[in-house]
Amino acid sequence: MNSNLRSAGIIGTVVAVLMSGPSVSPAQTATFEPIEPFAGDPDDILAFGDMTADGSILIGVNKSFAVGAATHVIWERPAAIDCIRDSDSTCVGLAIQNISGDGAFFSGWDEPNGGGFRWTPGSERELLLPAGATNPYDHIVPTFLSHDGSVAVGSTFLGGLIRAFRWTAATGVVDIGGEPGADVFAHAASSDGRVIVGSVNTGSGRRAFRWSLDDGMSEIDLGGDVFSEATAVSPDGRFIAGYGDVPGQTGSGFTWTAADGVRSLPFPPGLAGTQQPIAVSRDGHIVFGTIFVSGTGVQLAFVWDDLHGTRLLSDLLLEQGANEVSGWTLATIAAASDDGLTLTGIGVESAISSSAPWLATISAPARRGDTNCDGNIDGADIEAFVTAVLSPAGYAASHPDCEILTADTNRDGIADVADIDVFLSMLLTAP
Repeated sequence: MNSNLRSAGIIGTVVAVLMSGPSVSPAQTATFEPIEPFAGDPDDILAFGDMTADGSILIGVNKSFAVGAATHVIWERPAAIDCIRDSDSTCVGLAIQNISGDGAFFSGWDEPNGGGFRWTPGSERELLLPAGATNPYDHIVPTFLSHDGSVAVGSTFLGGLIRAFRWTAATGVVDIGGEPGADVFAHAASSDGRVIVGSVNTGSGRRAFRWSLDDGMSEIDLGGDVFSEATAVSPDGRFIAGYGDVPGQTGSGFTWTAADGVRSLPFPPGLAGTQQPIAVSRDGHIVFGTIFVSGTGVQLAFVWDDLHGTRLLSDLLLEQGANEVSGWTLATIAAASDDGLTLTGIGVESAISSSAPWLATISAPARRGDTNCDGNIDGADIEAFVTAVLSPAGYAASHPDCEILTADTNRDGIADVADIDVFLSMLLTAP
């Protein structure tokens, strides 16, 4: 459709339409559950470190003090946790650390020979090596697999130098570049492996970067020669999160897009320290991570979204009805699904003062522009937007489970006619 015709139609609808009757939005719900160790021994230590794109499969390590060994485990929900098995049903002895988004491939690091590998059940492991006959590296450690398992990203180690690499079967292990002689750390990658984010350790400290297969490496500018690290990226590579000395807020988390540049993530009220993002949802709407609270040694899992700012994950779970989290301090988030609605991490239960892994699911937080709370920003939001602007009481009555500030598209703290232009822009640019 011609964009001018589309714009004119939307404007006409916004001006003309008021809600003619009430609608009912679904109540938000969340779940929280502690995860028992693999063999049921409460003295074991279990931690999950990665999951598939849809959050249905988790992988991790179960350390048993009784037998003095570690078992690499897989949890294909809702089945029970099990060891990672080969196609003949035997438990494999591979040190597996990552799983591809589709669940077909695994990667890890073979400590005795220093080599990274990719593996799928029923096949021999495939070593991740540079092209050619010689491997110059002491260690090659993958930390990420693409959705289809065709790309691995990680770090090479040679003497005291750490460099970020990207691997495909066609290219082998390839250094992604950066300042010669400087440590380069790859912290995260897009689901297709075409975008990598991390930091370069320059002579004056670490600096966040974005690397793409098309454009190479570029620094993420926080507004000066200051410490920064990019630690998470959305599956499509458009939204980046990290932390650093954002002007006016040392140690703050930040988000970055090509269109908006850097935006600081505020700390929850009463907290300060360092915010380290670990994951960004597919649409860039949600950021998860850990707050390292100043002077306490305490770690707290957080969630940020554009409408509500930064909150403790435990507070969001309670707000969404997951009362099982009461009595828990959620310390870290280790992995999240692509949509940001399935999470795993480590927490401490106050009754026994013991840390344990947990699994949580949340409902997507309300977002600006999605005034009818159906999860999309589209023409179906027009009537609700008009009601929110012209009749806040009417909006509260017709959308009791929605938040009126979803209509506050210009972020000035009130839903009014000043939001119309931004709302129209959202409708016109929505996927």
